[in-house]
Formats: sequence, C-alpha cells, structure tokens
Amino acid sequence: MLALKSVWNRIVYNKGISLVLILSIAAGFLCPIYVLGEIYSLNVLYRDNLYPNGSDILAVGCFSGFIDSEMERRILENTKADKIMYESVFQMTAGWKEDLISSVGGVSPGFFQVTPYLLTEGRMFADEDFKADKNICILKESSRLALKGARAGDYVTLNGQKYLVAGIIRATRVYADIILPYCEMDGIMGGRSMQHRILFMPLKQFETEALKGQLAKSGIEDVYSVMSAEEEEREVMEPSYRENHKKWLMVGSAVFVFAALGIWIITLGKASGERHLYGIQKALGATDGRLFLEEAIQNIILVACAFGLDGVILMLPIEKVLPFGVEYGISVLGQILGMGIVLILFMSSVSFLKMKREIRELIEGEVNW
Repeated sequence: MLALKSVWNRIVYNKGISLVLILSIAAGFLCPIYVLGEIYSLNVLYRDNLYPNGSDILAVGCFSGFIDSEMERRILENTKADKIMYESVFQMTAGWKEDLISSVGGVSPGFFQVTPYLLTEGRMFADEDFKADKNICILKESSRLALKGARAGDYVTLNGQKYLVAGIIRATRVYADIILPYCEMDGIMGGRSMQHRILFMPLKQFETEALKGQLAKSGIEDVYSVMSAEEEEREVMEPSYRENHKKWLMVGSAVFVFAALGIWIITLGKASGERHLYGIQKALGATDGRLFLEEAIQNIILVACAFGLDGVILMLPIEKVLPFGVEYGISVLGQILGMGIVLILFMSSVSFLKMKREIRELIEGEVNW
C-alpha cells in the first residue's frame, strides 16, 4: 500500500511530464500496434480465402457465352466431375451516385459453398434469388462502389436496370466486384462471350491437354489456364501476402525505433525531475529493490494508459483513413503485452540508473540542487 501511495505521489509530482510521456508512448506505439493488427488481418484473410479440400477442386479459366443447363450437363458428363460451380466476370459501367467502371459477374447457386468469404454487411443470396428477375446483387468490400460508400440497401444501376445491394463481402477468391445470381447474366450480356472460372469438385486428375479435349466436347474451346487450388495459392496468393508482411514490418519497425528514442529522452528528463523523491526515500532507508519496484509500478500505469488510448483510437472507424479496419486475435494481444513489458523494464531501468547515478554524484559534490 505504501508503495502504491509513493507511486501516486511521483505521478502527481511530475504530472505534466507524466502526461507528455503517456502521449509520447501512445503516439509512438500506435503504428506498431496497428501493423500487428494489419498482419493478423491479412493472415486471417489469407487463411479464410483458401479453398476447402483444395486437392479435390480444380479451377479452369475459359471464355464462353452463357452456361446453360445443357452445357453444364455435358461438362459433368465429359469430365466425370461430381458437380461444378462457376463465376463469370466482365467489365461494365455501374451507376451509383456517379458512373464507375467495375468488374461485374454472376455466380452459380452453390458457388459460395466452396469459395470462402466473410459477410461484413447485409445478407448473402438466398435460393429464391436464383430464379431470375430478382434484380439483386452483392458487393465486394474492396470494390470502388463499396469504398465510395455504397452499402446494403442501396441500388446500383447496370445497363439501365437497378439492382438492390443485398450484402457486402470480403473475399479474395471472388473476382467480380459486383456479384449477381448467374441467371441475370444472359440478359445483361446479350449472348456475348464472358470470362468464366469453373470449379470442378472433385475431378479426377487430367493432363491439361486431355482436360481441354474433354471441355471441347462440352462446347468450351478456349481454356486459357488450368491450375489447381494449391498451385494458385503458392504462385499468386502467398507471394503477395509475404510482400505485404515485409512492407508493414518495415514501416512498423522504423516507427518503433524512433518512438523508442523519443521515450528514452523523455524518461531521462523525468528521472532527473524525480531525483529529489528518490534521494529522500533512499535517506529514509528504502532499498534499491523497493525503489526499482515503485518505478516499475509507475511505468506500468503510464504504459497501460498509453496503450488504452491507442485502443480507443483503433476502435474508431479508421478504415476511412487507413487501408482497412484491423482485427486482433489472442496472439496479437500477447505480442502487444510483450512490447509493453519490454517497454516497462526499459523505462524502469533507465529511470532507476539515472536517479541512482545523479544521487551518487550529488553526494560526491558534483551536482548542485
């Protein structure tokens, strides 16, 4: 109890510099804490957007007109796949407050059963939405429309027809920015060729040329790539995530170094201001261990206040300023706690050694009060 009272007296004694130190820690560690959340969010997005049972799924890219039930039947028959899901993509002008060029596509009814996503607002497609003329769509969170403020319940215009935005999703494995039930695509495209991605589940292993031959029998001549989910993840997804990690780690590390230097300088000034209290306690018989403990408790309070302030800031809608809102898991909270412990030990050691040295110099007559 006496230690806590002494700590409180120290904080009140130097309340101005204590406030400056709290704000300095908060400012210095805001970016590193955000970076940890950013990396965690990227890892979550990376993990959540891998195909389930990837070894049983093969993705084929091709150009064709509208895939009708007869073509779907021929594809299943010729490839011996259990079922197929598909997404079409093309570019067109979408109207919402202003005209935007967006990738628009349609998905088959079961597409989202095998393509992971995170619903961030509204709802997903229901079975009745695939019965034609429902005029409903879903937006990707990263689409230009969503970034400019389009939300669930709004309407976007495609070829003069309004479509209700049912929901907004976060998904890297969905190519189109505006997603429609596939039955809407024929009317929009008017029979023109569309870029398709077809997922086969499961599919016996075919050599590329053999699979092209089987698809040609189904009416699909122009297969432009055949790539397994694992190969796609290695060749496309993983490198981009590694690069993102490197970029954010470099930014966070640079800010951390400058923050540590600033905190070190302020801590030295704070220690000089508290040497009177240290000297009085030392003269009254306080041990070095007791004094270091009091310094550590004081720094725990200051660091907790600073990190709490950062937490409040990061709870604000920062996705409107920074790339996107971040998430924090148990592992990230553990890393933040570790940073806090290291910072507390660093500040306590610097303060204690600074005050001890100045008191010793005072006793030896080298410092004037």
